[in-house]
Amino acid sequence: MIESRLKTSTHSRLRFVRATSLAGILLFLIWTSASAGIAGLFAAYAARTGELSAADTATSLSSRDAQPHLVRGGVLQSKGEFSGAVAEYSRAVSLRPDDYVLWLNLAHARELTGDRNGAIAAATEAVKLAPHYAKPHWQLGNLLVRAGRADGGFSELRVAAASNPSLLPAVIDLASGISNGDVEHILAAVDPRTPESYAALAAHFRKHSQTSAAIAMFRPAGNSGEPERRMFLAELLSAKQFQQAHSLWTIVHPIQSDPDGPTVNPLFD
Repeated sequence: MIESRLKTSTHSRLRFVRATSLAGILLFLIWTSASAGIAGLFAAYAARTGELSAADTATSLSSRDAQPHLVRGGVLQSKGEFSGAVAEYSRAVSLRPDDYVLWLNLAHARELTGDRNGAIAAATEAVKLAPHYAKPHWQLGNLLVRAGRADGGFSELRVAAASNPSLLPAVIDLASGISNGDVEHILAAVDPRTPESYAALAAHFRKHSQTSAAIAMFRPAGNSGEPERRMFLAELLSAKQFQQAHSLWTIVHPIQSDPDGPTVNPLFD
C-alpha cells in the first residue's frame, strides 16, 4: 500500500514537473513572439521618425533579429554617427549574413567613416550574394572608381548597366566627368556592344556638342538611334552645319555610287 502511494506520488510530481516545464516553454515562446512583434512596431516607428530611443527599444526587445539593428544603424547614420552605424550594420550582418542589402548598408557606412577598403570588401560580399542584381555591382563599381581603381570600377558598372539599362547614361556621364569629356576614354569605359549602348553614347555626345563623336555613334545604333538622329539632323541643318548634317543623313540614305543616277539633296529629304 505504502509503495503504491509512493509510486502514485512520484508519478504526480513528474506530471507536475512536465506540465510546469511545458508551460514555461509556452510562456517563453509567447513572450518571444510578443517581444518580436513589439520590437517590429518600435523599429517601424524609428524608421519612419528617426527617433533613436525607439530604435534602442527595438534592439533591446529583439537583439537577435537583424532588422532592428539595421533600422538603428540607419537612424545613427542619419544623425552623422557613422561609427555607431557601422557597429549596428555589422551586428545585422552577423545575424543575417546572406542578405546582400545588409552588406550594402555596411559598405556605405564604412565609406562614410573613411574605411574605403572595408567598404569595398562589404560591397564585394554583396555582389557574391546577388551577382545578377544591378545594385551591388553599381555600388561596388562606384566605390572602386572613387578609390582610383577605374578599370575595375567600370567593369562593375557595365554589369550593372547591362542588368538595368536605365543606369547607362549615368555610367557615360561618370566616364565623361573623370576624363573631361575625352571620347576615347568614354568609349573604353563604356565598351558599347549593343545598339542601345551606342544610342545612349550618341545622345550623350549630342548633348555635349561633340558632333563628330555623336554622328559616329548613330551608325552602329541603327534603329535604336531614332528619332534622336532625326532631331539631331534638324539641329545641324538649323545651325547651317551642312557637312555634318550630310554625314548624319547618309547613315540611313547611302550615297548612290552610279554617277549617272539621280542627285539627291539630303537637305530636303
